[in-house]
Amino acid sequence: MASTTHQLEALPLHLVGQILGHLDTIQDLGAAILSRSIFYSAFKENVGLIADGIMFRQIPESILPYAIMSLESKNIAPGDTAAIERLISPLCPVLHDPPELEGDFEGGFMCQFHISGAESSSPPSLSMLSLSDYAYLSREYAAVVSLRRSIFEDMSDWLNSFGLEHSNSLTIAEEFRIDRAFFLYQMVCNMFCLTTPVHLVPLHHSRRCYQLEGDEDIFTSQTEAFFSYFSPWVNEQVNCIYHFLEKRVVTVAFDHVASHDVSYAAFGNNDKRYREIGFTKKAIWSTNSKYCHRVQWFLPSNFEPLQEGLDPYHQFSKAADTLKSFPRAHHLRRRRLMYYTPEQLQLLSQPTDGMHDAVGSGSFRSWLWAHYKHDLPSITPRLQSKALYDCAYALWDFPDTSNERLYKTYKKIREYKTLCDGTRDIWPEEEVIRSENQRLGIYIRGGRGFWPATGIDFSKIYGLTDNDKEELMSLWKDAWWVKSRKRRRSSSSSSDAD
Repeated sequence: MASTTHQLEALPLHLVGQILGHLDTIQDLGAAILSRSIFYSAFKENVGLIADGIMFRQIPESILPYAIMSLESKNIAPGDTAAIERLISPLCPVLHDPPELEGDFEGGFMCQFHISGAESSSPPSLSMLSLSDYAYLSREYAAVVSLRRSIFEDMSDWLNSFGLEHSNSLTIAEEFRIDRAFFLYQMVCNMFCLTTPVHLVPLHHSRRCYQLEGDEDIFTSQTEAFFSYFSPWVNEQVNCIYHFLEKRVVTVAFDHVASHDVSYAAFGNNDKRYREIGFTKKAIWSTNSKYCHRVQWFLPSNFEPLQEGLDPYHQFSKAADTLKSFPRAHHLRRRRLMYYTPEQLQLLSQPTDGMHDAVGSGSFRSWLWAHYKHDLPSITPRLQSKALYDCAYALWDFPDTSNERLYKTYKKIREYKTLCDGTRDIWPEEEVIRSENQRLGIYIRGGRGFWPATGIDFSKIYGLTDNDKEELMSLWKDAWWVKSRKRRRSSSSSSDAD
């Protein structure tokens, strides 16, 4: 040990710094510089060199720009148009003089993107980042890698059961798609989800349930603009990530809320449209704070459970707004994909797609054959089978699967019952109706709290008088909703008598 220490101390500090730059994560750096004084001295003189080395070893060069943009998006206030445009400018087409544009974008734009999976640009500069920023990037990417493993483990066996055979490991293209989609998801949450609650008002003469009071057009146009920098199949990858997180993080919590929370029953019965808004919107109405904290992935950090706000579900629905997002293919939007020529399909691609998501790639093939008989406006999470998103269909490569087989398999998946139905679909329909009506009766009388799946138990209900409980019991007996409890009592009594 003494000999090793002596050898290290004999090295120039910049060489020791290079050694530290080969650590796996920024978190490992902390332990290293505390272990030996030579490491601490090298760190003080070569902070940027060491941190850069770790970053470039930990995060692939193709993903690092998206990770940095995700970091920078944390400091942007939603609605700050100028800041958002500056952040996403590397993705934006650069305006040129008309002579240079002939035959290119409608409206006089030629795409010159700085971020591209197809071409390796010079490594992004990290010189402006603080050490805490490096640590943030390191932690975020470690989380992305963990989630990447989870989504693959969740989906691979299920896809194989449908005949879409996948190897036991992810391809480089699949790793890139998943990592990028997680960072794009985080950017959307940071930039387009309000950090303070906004007032929503009901719309009685519209197909939409709510609208923002104020300048909603700002958020709508910015979100649509953001998604317009990517092809429809890349945007679907972000939607797949959203559904994965919703299923993994929110669904269990919401399922418990929907099944037991008294407050939820009032909204579930009185406004059928409310069911269509998404798990996140429903869950925030719950008064049960134990479960509210589990949906914080989808809500601003200072969000109050009983206040309404703009949740990511609304924003991600803009990902498939083909009317504004793909002006080059506007004249094709009502045509089914099966009638597109190769040249017309090319109009939907974007330079940011890169080689992993170009026309003809695995993700493109999955998107095309999953929606082969649909037009662009119908390719939205609201109109498509949820099972497509539950299996994260737009992320995978199936190079040995024919187009015909892809089409038939995705058609079968569309018809399959969604993977994450939850307790409300496992319960018999009459039990769901019974529970909701019992909780509604409790709610109307001022009661709040937790209601069991079966039986009668007021021990976790507060706000009811003894008279309220007697009235409810009388109503439920008339409706035969306490019949099972009576039988258990009589059975118990007869056994005691024996």
